[in-house]
Amino acid sequence: MVSCLTVDTPTPSTYWSGSALLFDADSRNVRTYFTTAFTIVNTLLPFVGSFVIKRINQRAILKGAAVNNNGVPLNHLSPWLSLTSTVLNWFRTRRFPGGPFGVVMLFSGLISVLSSFIVSYFVFDYTLAGHCPFGKGVVVSQANAVVWPEKTPLPDYFYPTPLWPGSTISVSSQMISYFSRPRVGLTLTIGISQIANNGLDFYARDEDILGGWQCNRDPSLAGKLAFTNNLTRPNQGLLQCYWIHANARTHLNAMIMSWGSNDNGDHTASVSGCVLSRAATNIGVWLILAIEIILLLILGVLDLVTLLALTRNKNIYEKIKDTPSDLVDWQVAFFRHLKKDKEAKFEAKDLRAYSYGWDDGHEMLVLKETYGRGSAKRMQKYKAGPDRDDDLEMEEHLSGEELGLVGKSVEGHIDT
Repeated sequence: MVSCLTVDTPTPSTYWSGSALLFDADSRNVRTYFTTAFTIVNTLLPFVGSFVIKRINQRAILKGAAVNNNGVPLNHLSPWLSLTSTVLNWFRTRRFPGGPFGVVMLFSGLISVLSSFIVSYFVFDYTLAGHCPFGKGVVVSQANAVVWPEKTPLPDYFYPTPLWPGSTISVSSQMISYFSRPRVGLTLTIGISQIANNGLDFYARDEDILGGWQCNRDPSLAGKLAFTNNLTRPNQGLLQCYWIHANARTHLNAMIMSWGSNDNGDHTASVSGCVLSRAATNIGVWLILAIEIILLLILGVLDLVTLLALTRNKNIYEKIKDTPSDLVDWQVAFFRHLKKDKEAKFEAKDLRAYSYGWDDGHEMLVLKETYGRGSAKRMQKYKAGPDRDDDLEMEEHLSGEELGLVGKSVEGHIDT
């Protein structure tokens, strides 16, 4: 993308251009900064969002108990899910997880998935025609003496020698400018530039080009030089020459630039045209990141306000603080209900004593529990379903070594 500046002052390092904010930085570094920001926000959103959903549900339970003992819909009792989990949950239940927060989950999940593409699309390299401090170089208007005395005849085959202080700059700057101008949307032009330096990003602006030689190959002249017209402004006429040398135009331009600067490469000027590379950040990436940050702040404030409201009565809050939300919460709640654990002694760490697998005897998937000390372990079996039996069966099993001898497995199971 190309942009042009019209002010004759050095280009600022950071500024807005159209709908993009430009930085004097490598676009790869800017992409890294935005990717890091999106990663941090997308990591914090599920963490904070899960707390918010849980506290909102706890408050809803308290309100329901105070009115008519209504509960909270099961689809509301959900953690903050990813995009895929949210969509699959909706397809299976036809309800959004987390209730009204389901739509927000979809949005944040979509941004989380697309964040890398958003950064790649909205952060890009931006080339523009800028103005850089000139430093030192050739300034044609600085001539104060006749460089080439009239009494000295002009040779038939002549161009500036590299030993001239200003000649190297006068020649090389034309080629640098020739290839730089298209990068900023200008036409390919070689001419006599009023100012020139050795900068690799230098280019001669249209207003810097005083004119130039237009050379045509004429073998009949065999190295002779012929020219017509006087030096004029662009589009008002050109110096004409007929010369067999391939680089005649460039060298003839350099001759005049060297003469006009008194063959001095140490002149100074304010600014010169230069090709600038900037990291451009479209307003879209700023807007999307800002929305996510604002959403995170809103969720954080909502969580804090809801928590303060819940903890006003600590006795009541202690009774509903274990409202299930994520997978672990639901597993703990299931076992407490199964064991009729009114004192909430069953904790999350107790889940490691259980496994889930196939039971050949019942030909179904069952939940298995092993507990006890030493090598002798016991199994407890719960029966559930249509043939539910409230009796709790306890069986003693042999040690692992003994089980290896008789080929039995130590297991406890719950029919599901």
